Amino acid sequence: MKPISRLFASTAVSLCIALPAMADVTAPQIWERWKGMAQDLGQTMTVGSETMADGTLTLTDVAIGMKTADGTVDGTLANVTLAEQGDGTVAITMSPEYPLRVSMKPEGGAAVDFTLLISMPELKTIASGDDTTVRYDITGPELTATIDDMQPEGEPVSVDMTARMTELTGTYTVTEGDDLTFDGTLHAATLGFDMSGTDDEEGGFNASAAYSDVTTTSSGTGKGFAAMADPAKMFAEGATYASTYTHGGGSLTVTGDDPESGSFNWKSTTESGNLTASVKEGLFEYLGGAKGLNMAVSGDQIPFPELTAAMDEFAFGVNGPLAETDDPKDVGLLVNMSNLTVSDFIWSIVDPDGVLPRDPATVLLDLTGTAKMLVDFADPMAMEGDAPPAELHTLNLRGLRVAVAGAELTGQGGFTFDNSDMETFGGFPAPEGAVDLKLVGGNALLDGLVKLGLIPEDQAMGARMMLGLFAVPSGDDTLDSKIEISPEGGISANGQRLQ
Repeated sequence: MKPISRLFASTAVSLCIALPAMADVTAPQIWERWKGMAQDLGQTMTVGSETMADGTLTLTDVAIGMKTADGTVDGTLANVTLAEQGDGTVAITMSPEYPLRVSMKPEGGAAVDFTLLISMPELKTIASGDDTTVRYDITGPELTATIDDMQPEGEPVSVDMTARMTELTGTYTVTEGDDLTFDGTLHAATLGFDMSGTDDEEGGFNASAAYSDVTTTSSGTGKGFAAMADPAKMFAEGATYASTYTHGGGSLTVTGDDPESGSFNWKSTTESGNLTASVKEGLFEYLGGAKGLNMAVSGDQIPFPELTAAMDEFAFGVNGPLAETDDPKDVGLLVNMSNLTVSDFIWSIVDPDGVLPRDPATVLLDLTGTAKMLVDFADPMAMEGDAPPAELHTLNLRGLRVAVAGAELTGQGGFTFDNSDMETFGGFPAPEGAVDLKLVGGNALLDGLVKLGLIPEDQAMGARMMLGLFAVPSGDDTLDSKIEISPEGGISANGQRLQ
């Protein structure tokens, strides 16, 4: 499905950029802006006819072509009407359907060719502003995108898909000058999709998703549409970008059937979710999460009627430089799974006598540091070759917590790295620093695992001996450990030299 992902990304970018450009204080100015923007983006545009009468510009057979890294996207709007309202605003209406012909030939992947039909009945855009700043107010009852019978070349599978948004309202503002700035918000009462696929061996799948109270925002500043069409050039010239996505809860269902492996069923629900992405001064940040997750999975290959799990919160984040840097810049990684529980049925299979505590599990990893980027990640050729993409200079463990079955491991600390010394640690930059770790309930967990027969007694004894080398008792079933690495490459635990 990798070519499909690339296709949807390219198509979405084209649509989102193209729509706001159709606005200004008069209908002819709108049309000129649209044509200029298309030229800046490297698109081709032809029009069947242009008619201006009584303040209304009517366009027919507006064809737009766009080349992507993997292929082409071509679409034709049968009619576009730009009507001056007499109050300094322009009303923009389009054909209720808009077909896009997509041809993709990704390197190393299967070629695919299909039509994506965009349906947008009663979608209205009102433009207002002046020669430099234009605001767009968008309303519409529904917007759908449909693919019928997409079949990648050489692949024994065909796919149908429909994505839908309802009760659309939004605003978008664009200011053109020395820099181009934009700021927009789009809200939908619901967002969802239905997808199905079949193959030549009578297997297939179905997937559907539905989310409510969906809001997206975007804002940024760049050197114009021409620069924004090339991400590498866009961010190299100091462009900024920020976007958010939130929803008020939803569900995802996936079912599959295979002649060899049998059936498979997955369903998940969430109470809310969010995504945030930003780029500023060459640094990117990507954050996301969900609250109130519930999951259930079943199938012929799963030896239980149904596996269920729930989680109070899941969160992730990553940040760092996007392009090559002269000096080390901030980097970070966050993973948080809070209060994970599984059904009592699963516990009864693993631990029927209740030997282990069934407390909710938590996994938290919070890392920060600095790194010098040696490549430009916006350049698709940058990652080719064997050279490392970055130099790690510092790494800080701000938070570590792993709590499961009554045991808990926590830690914090930090290290610096000497990138001029790649010999002491066998091709890895030499570290210097320390990390403090605490384990509570470790022996009780080992005892329980032995009692359940999951770990032999001799292996548990070996684990206790290993813990004794690295940690010292500090309370009831509590072990502390301080791991230090000296500038000379020495490694010690609690002051005892290990290397």
